[in-house]
Amino acid sequence: MLVIALNDYIKLLGGEAGAQRWGAMRDDLQRNIRQHLWDVRRQKFVPHVYLDKSPFPQDFDETAVLHHGGTAVAIEAGLLAREEIRAPLAQMQANVRATGAGSPQS
Repeated sequence: MLVIALNDYIKLLGGEAGAQRWGAMRDDLQRNIRQHLWDVRRQKFVPHVYLDKSPFPQDFDETAVLHHGGTAVAIEAGLLAREEIRAPLAQMQANVRATGAGSPQS
C-alpha cells in the first residue's frame, strides 16, 4: 500500500525534484519487497518475515496459505510484471473454487 501511496504522491507533486526523491524511495521499496517477499518458486508473496520465530505452532504451514488481499494490493502497486500475475491469479481462483462457497454474484 505504501508503493501505491508513493505513486499517487509523485503524481501530485508534478515537479521533477520531488519525483526524483520519492521515486527513488519507491523504487528501493519495490526492490526490497521483491527480494524479501516474493517467493519465485511458489509464485506468490510471503506475508510475514519474522525476526525471531514464527508465532504459529510448528505444525502450521504458513507457506500453504494464499493471502488474496495482499496479492491483490501487490498487483495494484505494480509489483508483478503482467506475465507474473497469471500464476497468483490462477492460485486465487483455484483457492476460491476449492472452498465451495458462492460469490456475491452467484
